[in-house]
Amino acid sequence: MTDRRHVAWRDFLVTRFRPGTPLGLVLTVNMALLLLLLSAFSVVTEDVVAGEELVAADGPIERFLIDRRTPALTMLMRICTQLGSAPVVVPLVVGVALLGHRRHGSWRPLGFLAFAVGGATLTSTVIKLVVARPRPESGALVHALGYAFPSGHSTTAAAAWLSTAVVLASLTPRRAWRAGLGVVAIAVVLLVGVSRVYLGVHAPTDVLGGWALGALWVAGGLIGGRVLFRDDPATRPTDRAHAD
Repeated sequence: MTDRRHVAWRDFLVTRFRPGTPLGLVLTVNMALLLLLLSAFSVVTEDVVAGEELVAADGPIERFLIDRRTPALTMLMRICTQLGSAPVVVPLVVGVALLGHRRHGSWRPLGFLAFAVGGATLTSTVIKLVVARPRPESGALVHALGYAFPSGHSTTAAAAWLSTAVVLASLTPRRAWRAGLGVVAIAVVLLVGVSRVYLGVHAPTDVLGGWALGALWVAGGLIGGRVLFRDDPATRPTDRAHAD
């Protein structure tokens, strides 16, 4: 009986770390990433609610960015912050979903994008109401409504740009292009977050929480797709086999 259990555990572990299978190494990495993001979001939220270590760093970072305001940089930050707004994110998500449908002949990319972006946005709204953190009093340069934590723009940017990068990466077999899409998506997410602090409407911990929450929903979507469809949610098995 003991030997059977050992064999079962060994087979389970081998399967979890086996590359090239739907429920193998990639799923294990995604689950580890999900747990890491969930832990990060929990730590940031706890510090925000209790006013502990991370919150102590908000003031110096805010002052550092605000002291470097210039007309040209302010204009750039106003543009960057729009990359996390609905007028930009909605057309982006819809356009990428339609492109994915045209290439793969499936609405799974739309489902994945809707899950990641919709789930992140809804969760962010609920958490804002629960935590009820006021916005910084540092001379905001743009109008912002509601509570501060987590940053809605940062949450939406992380969910939308990272998930669309996943879908777009499924359209090309070239690893360089896939890597480039990931770099661009991460750069946009970082710029949106920094712009929110620079413009005086969020503290750095608001942004950190938003980044973690948005990325968490993307990781959850990737895991759900592999468990339900035995493959990435943004592509069909036949497409992936053809691409590889």
